[in-house]
Amino acid sequence: MKRSAVASKAPAIADLELGELAVNTFDGKLYLKKNDGADAVVEVGPVRAVAGRTGAVVLAIADVASLQTALDGKQEAGSYAAASHTHAIASVTGLQAALDSKANLADVLGKQTISIPTGGMIARTTSGGAYGKEESATNKVMVDYWAFDATTSEAVQARVRMPKGWNGGPIEVEFQWKHPSTTVNFGVQWGVRARALGDNETVDGTWGSAVEIADTGGITGNLYKTAFTPSLVIGSTPAEGDLVIFEFYRAPADGADTLAVDAHLMGVTIIYTTNAAKDD
Repeated sequence: MKRSAVASKAPAIADLELGELAVNTFDGKLYLKKNDGADAVVEVGPVRAVAGRTGAVVLAIADVASLQTALDGKQEAGSYAAASHTHAIASVTGLQAALDSKANLADVLGKQTISIPTGGMIARTTSGGAYGKEESATNKVMVDYWAFDATTSEAVQARVRMPKGWNGGPIEVEFQWKHPSTTVNFGVQWGVRARALGDNETVDGTWGSAVEIADTGGITGNLYKTAFTPSLVIGSTPAEGDLVIFEFYRAPADGADTLAVDAHLMGVTIIYTTNAAKDD
């Protein structure tokens, strides 16, 4: 092994045999003579050159051309993103489309429906409707109903635990009904009133004001649906989650009620308004 204590002195090709080492004890560098088609002396160990630099090399982004190009493609508004940063929705591919597909709160809140079938009703003891059922002649479809008299006002009732998301406000009601055979005068006047019942409140409370709506039949055995009633204000200071008692009746004394036979109530649908997306 050849050696030198002169600063920055490196061996020449002629100073070494192929494969021979030389050390500079002043610089702490080791050299080797090699041949990869031509003789050469190379320093062993440290990086010889990176991006045109020698020794202990520290690279900047600009020293690596491909890295700079890649980063340029990731720029937003002319600057590189910080460790904590924000992006415009348009800068994130596909985000706007994903957000557009989500439900809008306005589409969740608002009017909802509850249906009450015949089986969910009970006849009032005083002047209650009469329960009946029948089978259709051809296809044997079973139908049950509450029959309401053509001369005496009769009523049935139903209890509904209103959803917690209900805003406690007015509701609207649609009546589904039919009638037996008759030849003329098919008008029926339907009515509804209701009251809310909260915790530790008397069952025998005051009803809210009733609302009524007229409808016209015509064909025996056909189903008829009224329009929704005007807004019905529920009595007794209703609140979310209350049990609401409904009373449905026929008003044969009204001039719009001309049907001379029983009117058969088959169910009702209630529209209420929510102010919360879920019941928690």
